[in-house]
Amino acid sequence: MNRVIGLRTFFHFETSLKAGNSLSSLLKRTVTPILGVPANDADKPFKRALIAYDGSMNSARTLREFVAFAKPYEFSITIATADLDARHALWHLEEAAGYFRAHGVEDFDTRHIKEKSIPDYIVDEYDLIVAGIHSGRLVKDRFVGSFTNRLIDRDDKTLFLSH
Repeated sequence: MNRVIGLRTFFHFETSLKAGNSLSSLLKRTVTPILGVPANDADKPFKRALIAYDGSMNSARTLREFVAFAKPYEFSITIATADLDARHALWHLEEAAGYFRAHGVEDFDTRHIKEKSIPDYIVDEYDLIVAGIHSGRLVKDRFVGSFTNRLIDRDDKTLFLSH
């Protein structure tokens, strides 16, 4: 089951005018996929989805969760990996593409980004960003990675996040 939450929350009544970090805190304590929606885009439909895939267990789980979420919708989907090593990147992209095809999703693109992380100018091209949440040790140390934190801080894209 997916959950929907605002990217920015204001749960501290009268103590601060700044947005809280409830989403980041929640992500450390849940394994349920979450759809984080910025306040300005709450009613905006999303049509173009970018899946950040790096081959890690967390990005593979996120890919699995997103396939189930996306099937009823007609998203324009791009699976992307940011890696300076083209051979490594293409191997991961083919792995993700194979998973999509095995689950009946045929309409998607893949994209190799020759950088260490997906840059903002590429993120800007999409309405929905699909990203995993990193973890140090599977059960004990879940933490939000720098790419995901950057997206949460931007507060301008709908995010599908999962462990």
